[in-house]
Amino acid sequence: MEFENLNEFYYNANDAASVRSYNPDTNTYDYDPQNLPDPGEEVGFRTVGVARIGIELRLPNGETKTVNPNDFITKMVVENPDHTVKTISGRLRTVCGSSRYQRFMPRYYNPRGPQLSNYILPQMLVIDSSEAHRSDLRYVPIFSILSVGEIQSAETAGVIVVGPGGQYAPLSDVIESADDGATIELLSGDYTTDLMIKKSINIIAKGIATIHGKIDIGVSNEGEGASDLNVKLSGLDLTERATVTIHKPTSLIIDNCVFYNLSSEDEEPSAIRVTGDNKCFVNISNNTFRSSDNRMAHAIVVEPYMTEDSTINNNRFERDVCSGHTICLFGLDRNGDVEVNKNYCEVSKNMLRVSFRGVVNGRIEVEGNSYEFTSSDTKYAGLVVVEPCGTETVDMNMLDISISDTINQSGNTQLVYLYSAAGDMRFTTATKPKIYVDGYFTDVPYIIEDDSITTG
Repeated sequence: MEFENLNEFYYNANDAASVRSYNPDTNTYDYDPQNLPDPGEEVGFRTVGVARIGIELRLPNGETKTVNPNDFITKMVVENPDHTVKTISGRLRTVCGSSRYQRFMPRYYNPRGPQLSNYILPQMLVIDSSEAHRSDLRYVPIFSILSVGEIQSAETAGVIVVGPGGQYAPLSDVIESADDGATIELLSGDYTTDLMIKKSINIIAKGIATIHGKIDIGVSNEGEGASDLNVKLSGLDLTERATVTIHKPTSLIIDNCVFYNLSSEDEEPSAIRVTGDNKCFVNISNNTFRSSDNRMAHAIVVEPYMTEDSTINNNRFERDVCSGHTICLFGLDRNGDVEVNKNYCEVSKNMLRVSFRGVVNGRIEVEGNSYEFTSSDTKYAGLVVVEPCGTETVDMNMLDISISDTINQSGNTQLVYLYSAAGDMRFTTATKPKIYVDGYFTDVPYIIEDDSITTG
């Protein structure tokens, strides 16, 4: 049986020669299934060599499972000799497939021999992604296999699967050693370590994966950021310290995540904060933000200049998510067209704050959003507030804001207003944006907190 990855595959038992021999002509290791280490001996793997022939599993319930070369299994339930049941989980791959048991096992357990078939029966499996990149070599006779979990296709090559617990490398270590742009799939469990990530990354939950530590991606303004930082977070549960900060991304996707009971020592914390003065495609959609007892100042803050087709859609913001505005947007690319659509905000303390910097040219669509309550002070009631970003905002006259199909259960008719606090630019007829409500141009209220600044 041939295995690949000559330079990265090694065996560290006392008698390595009894397990494999290196064939310099084929640049592979040859396994002898008749001469294997005792069960429980450790084998170390940097990258797991995989048989070049598939395996076929026939389970007691009559189900047949086939595993092609490079595929792996997320979980396997086996029966021990003493009839106890054990679950092996992680990244299970065939290290050695052998048909030697055919000599005494019932015929219906076995496909035709490897010389006649593309599939053979596994004799043992190896668990990858273990602590310190070590793996536990196990005999798994096929007649002891009771069930098999999900089989992930070889087409997902490059995907790194990680799980919680002592048998796995810490998530932070896996990310540190992963290539730029790697996809990491998290099995169900709790992940407590803070994550400092300085590369493009995709982190996707396979099950209920709960992050408890802070996530910091990219390089802050004090350092040089990656020239092309692409980030995707999908399906994660984020709680306790698990606020997400992304510095200067080129593209950002956060979808189907749940944020709840967050806390942070930051001065003005947010569940999601995107920093930078670069151009960025943003898609923050289908997420749920549950109560954090108003420990967050905002749920979402986006500073970069959002590019065409950026969206913040279909999110759910429940009561006590944050103490201030829910979504704060500070940058829009030239001629950008951004959607903030179909979000539900149980309490809108102005769900959306529009504070685009510079000379703003573009459009923001705010369609199909809903809320049940708003500020008790009707002066600040509504869904949208347009406020300059200090004096960094120069002119919003070429910005169109379209608000339509709002479901407002609060009873207050005010949906949108202009606002300038102390230190903000003052809107004039020549600098204020054009606002449309349900298709009609609308002259909205303008609140000025301090008259000491008259620029604009």
